[in-house]
Amino acid sequence: MTDHDELLSFLQNNAAFHEAGHIIAAVINQMPLRERGVHIDSYGNGVSYYCHRCPGNLTNSEQDQRERERAVIALYAGWASQKRFLSECPDAAWAADKAIICSLLTEMYPHDRKARSDCGARLNAQAEAIVSQHEKEIKALVTTLLSKPFTDLPQSEVAANWSQGNKRIEKWMSGSEIGQLLSQFNISASINAD
Repeated sequence: MTDHDELLSFLQNNAAFHEAGHIIAAVINQMPLRERGVHIDSYGNGVSYYCHRCPGNLTNSEQDQRERERAVIALYAGWASQKRFLSECPDAAWAADKAIICSLLTEMYPHDRKARSDCGARLNAQAEAIVSQHEKEIKALVTTLLSKPFTDLPQSEVAANWSQGNKRIEKWMSGSEIGQLLSQFNISASINAD
């Protein structure tokens, strides 16, 4: 195996653990998966499709706050999973997630920096606990995803641009496949059609 091949393998593992962390935290927090599932490309980019709160809606009811908290936990869980399972994980691998977390926390506490920081620390700890408690499920999801053959990215995934504008090859699992895998661990995942 060449150094280039080893680097690509490392990046793919990184992406797989990152995305598996998102998926497991989403399911544990009863956030429906989308049928588009989870994807990683050959260069270590990835995306997980699950129903979550996005920044932009500034309403602040209790339900809005709960949705933001669950989204932040799922986002933190990607990074937590990488750190737990891999000895090296580049900070850049979670820059986009970190930006969304910051936006959601700012929506929750627009004028209170300490409250934002405290809430972020609390939700990060919850994400790390989920990853710790569900190591077997994360490893099973990663193993299954990495065992998939590479296929061309379909046009819908190229358009989504998670692979950074390049038409590449990917490994992926549908939401239904993920649900079946998790059912072996007595975890029920809700799947929404795309």
